[in-house]
Amino acid sequence: MSKRRKRTPSRIFGTYTLPSGQSAPGELRLKGSASLLSLYSGRKLPNFSDGSCIQGTSYKGERLTLIDCVPFGGEWSGTWHRFNVFPHVVVVGDDHLDPSKPCIKAIHFTTSDLTTLFYDSDAFGSVIHTESVIDAVLREHREMRPVETGAMPVIMYFTGKDRVAEVPTAIGKVSVHHRPRWTMGSPKGLSLKNRIVVSIEPEQSVTFEDAAERMMAIACFLSMAAGRAQVVSHIHVTRSEATDRTQKPLTIHFGLAPIWWTPGLCSQFGYSPVCFGRVRASVVVGGVQPPRVVVRLDEGEERRQSIGS
Repeated sequence: MSKRRKRTPSRIFGTYTLPSGQSAPGELRLKGSASLLSLYSGRKLPNFSDGSCIQGTSYKGERLTLIDCVPFGGEWSGTWHRFNVFPHVVVVGDDHLDPSKPCIKAIHFTTSDLTTLFYDSDAFGSVIHTESVIDAVLREHREMRPVETGAMPVIMYFTGKDRVAEVPTAIGKVSVHHRPRWTMGSPKGLSLKNRIVVSIEPEQSVTFEDAAERMMAIACFLSMAAGRAQVVSHIHVTRSEATDRTQKPLTIHFGLAPIWWTPGLCSQFGYSPVCFGRVRASVVVGGVQPPRVVVRLDEGEERRQSIGS
């Protein structure tokens, strides 16, 4: 349970370090397939091979990890150099992420039809006959100051039972949880919203690539269960090194599917490589038309393709 999470800004200014170790100030724009890192320097910046990682620190203190970066030119005026880089994946949080290190303890994400697939109708609601309980609700507030009630009080609630389902699988423990968000209330009113989140916890910590493949395996299953393409969004990872409970999960932003996103673990399910943000797999169940998986990019952009096409 948490209050509303602040959204990552679409433009992040900071200092970024190239694979060569040279640093330069730059601007990172998070805009799906149009995401771009522009670096500026008084001397020409060295080129690097596709698939490299770049680390950065924003001027607000956020740690940025740009995975599977592709350099594609720039501009050299003789006095300054602008160097452009496209990142397939951007990780934002309180620490950098080493994609080659098995440090991911869990990956969390949402899909478009989770509220239908996991229809937990008893978790949230409102009290119909509030006259008999409103005084008990306001007892603590009335110890500080008088609070009057009217003829039609309204009471909304969340039962506090956040776990919807949990099952052990070959790729780890898969669980589904409620993640309610609320406001404290003011003369403008109040709100109580919810997001259902799927979490995958492998038995041992895995690399980011492995965690992403497990996420797509579950997304494919949810697409078949829902009967239509599932939009995957709000992706976060929890690290095994994060011993402090106050440390927040790292936020994942996809530009396009990573270039390393090959069958790997998912080969046991018959998946083909993921390329340009599309997922392909030869999965047919009982002659049913294969579903699709959609990865939501920033600014509402989407990439989709039918599984099995």
